[in-house]
Formats: sequence, C-alpha cells, structure tokens
Amino acid sequence: MKKRVLICVGILLIAATTVACSGIDLEKFGIDNKQAETLAEEVSTEDAGEAISEEAEEAEGESSDDSEFYFSKLKNNEELRIDLGSDGQMDTIFFKHPDGSGNDNSCSIKVNDQTVDIELVVENGFLYGEADAFFVHRSDGDYVLINEQGADGYGPITAYMWDKDSLKEVGKYDEPVIVDSSIDEKTNSEKYEIYPDKIVIGYLVDIYDCNWIATADLQYGPDGLEQKLEKEHKIHPMVEGLSKGLILKKDVEFDDESGNDPKVGKAGQTIIPYGMQGSSMSFTSEDGEYLGYIIYDGDSNELFENLGDFQVG
Repeated sequence: MKKRVLICVGILLIAATTVACSGIDLEKFGIDNKQAETLAEEVSTEDAGEAISEEAEEAEGESSDDSEFYFSKLKNNEELRIDLGSDGQMDTIFFKHPDGSGNDNSCSIKVNDQTVDIELVVENGFLYGEADAFFVHRSDGDYVLINEQGADGYGPITAYMWDKDSLKEVGKYDEPVIVDSSIDEKTNSEKYEIYPDKIVIGYLVDIYDCNWIATADLQYGPDGLEQKLEKEHKIHPMVEGLSKGLILKKDVEFDDESGNDPKVGKAGQTIIPYGMQGSSMSFTSEDGEYLGYIIYDGDSNELFENLGDFQVG
C-alpha cells in the first residue's frame, strides 16, 4: 500500500525549476547542478508554484514563516550532495536500504565518512521491515529524520541534527507511527506532512470495528522530539482511496460540547470522519459543517451501511 514518490518543497522546488529555465549554477544554494537537473525533470514550474502555495495554505496558523525551510525524502541507495551547515563545502548523504533480494538486509545513513546504522526487523534472514529517511533544512540547522517501520508499517522516529561536522542524535519518539502523507491528486505524488515546526505522525486506531489513522503533531528541534498534547486527533481512512464517507442507516443525534442544540443526522446521509476523542469519533457533513461526536456502544453495522469499505484485511 506504500507509495514511494519524492516530494520536495520550498527552496528545493524553486531551485529545481530555476535550472529548467536557466543556466544558473546552484551550488551556492547548497545543491549541485546534477541533483537540480534531476529535480527539474520531476517538477514543472507550474507544479512547483502549486506545491509551494498549497504548503503555505495548509500551514495557515502554524509556525510556517521559516523562509529557509525545505525537505526531501531520501531515495534508497542514492547519494544526495548538499551543503550541510552552510559552510560552503559540499557534503554527501547516502541512504543505504535493502533492495529486497535478501543478500544484504543492512540499512544505514552515511554522511560523508560517518555511518549511522538503522536496525530493521529481520527474522531467519528474511526482511520484515523497512525505513523512510528525510533530509530537512531549517533556519536553525540541518536534520535527518528516520522512520523505521516493522511488518505492520509502523515504527519509531529518530531525529538527527548536523552539529560540528557530524550527525548527532537529538531525540527518538519510540512509538509505532508513520510520517503521515496523502496523495496529491493533481500530480499523483505523495505529499508528506513535514513542516518547519512539526512532523504530523499517524498511528493506528480501532473505532467501529475498523482501522483508522489518527494523527498528532510531533515537534522536533535541537532539544529532541515531543508530541503536542491535543484534545482531539484528526482521523482518516487507513487506505488511501477508500470512500471517506460513512452512510447512516438510521437517524442519529450528535454529541456536542459547545452547548448548542445537538445536530441530527438522517438515515441515508453521508457523514465524513473528522477526529477522535477516546473511543468516540467526530464527523462533518459533506459540505464541511462540523456535526459533533457519535457515542455508540451497539453493533456499528446497525448504524452505518458501508463499514465494510473501511475494513482492511
């Protein structure tokens, strides 16, 4: 189910499209020309503008004013050349990842001459895990984020920061999560939820006898990783492309903490899962109107017509 498409935002996108239109040498941006030409083939000028504007729009109300911010998902077994620490010297990052052949199940990040091993799940010589790696540049420095994943696709996230010519571990979030993502329907590419001040992480929850992905904000920086405490966690279907609406079989009254009169959903109405609080799920209408929570202890199949669309496995 995993998608593997490189997403580059911010300065990296601008740099790539600049190469497509001119002969400017981009090494002064910390990006070598070979890398930039490759990016230019992947991203058109129109796509870059849309991607940047969409990132800005989605980051509304967040700490998104870091003008130096950009990130790149590292490609397996390919070298990235970039200026770490903005010292004018080009550095190399190599993400070594098993190719699935079984001949070599080792995984590591190599930055110049320094190698950091990544432990993947291997049993009886068979690989049951993998990892995603991201390079992030912010105004306060350069980071490498590693999301290890077990057989179920979830695992811890470790943050490293480039410090005094070496990669230093600054924190580890030791819970089974993924870096949340979605498919950009315009470009059919995967968009990862990494921002200047946070990583949006996803974790598996079971509500109404179905698996869903609930999300939370994981703040990162020189002092480590810390989950932001939130009363309600947003939620979406586990598998991209599933119908996102649940159809009510009968009338239901939504629980509302605002003090306003509770809203009523009608049989046959499609409601959109929005968030979770404990074991309860909140919903919006198809028009985006917030409806409230449904607290239901009975058979969920008696409440919704299409729960089977959301059941995996």
